[in-house]
Amino acid sequence: MTRDLRAARRDVLKIADELEAITLRLRGVQAGLPEPVEEAVRLLDIERLDPTAELRAVIDCVIGDQLAPAIRDLRNGAQETREG
Repeated sequence: MTRDLRAARRDVLKIADELEAITLRLRGVQAGLPEPVEEAVRLLDIERLDPTAELRAVIDCVIGDQLAPAIRDLRNGAQETREG
């Protein structure tokens, strides 16, 4: 494996760590919000969600749909394989 590839893999892992830190920051923001109104959340009725519940839902979606998969893929991609 070349030095450039090792350096790139280290950089990718650092970026994954930074995304993980951002995920934790978002969870902290979410934890600081008041609890949502249960009925609207239970029904997943976005139209009826208050702004706080909507922000909680957006954070959940961004983490679950975008950040978590990106972190996983970056970590997997940076792993050493037989080919390199």
